[in-house]
Amino acid sequence: MKPRGPDAVQQRLHDRAVARGEAYYVDPRTGLCIFTEIGLARQGSCCGSGCMHCPYPEEEQRRAGRPR
Repeated sequence: MKPRGPDAVQQRLHDRAVARGEAYYVDPRTGLCIFTEIGLARQGSCCGSGCMHCPYPEEEQRRAGRPR
């Protein structure tokens, strides 16, 4: 599965959640919990799953096996 970036609504929700120090937000279209960069950074390393708000550098994401 190819990773995708956030759309405008998801980015706005992400930015608000980060400003409040929250680890995730709920996507109103899907009802899914989406990890913010804060939540993902708490894991300690990239999981390689292609997370929408991955805070890790591209090189680390590739080493972790992130899909292209």
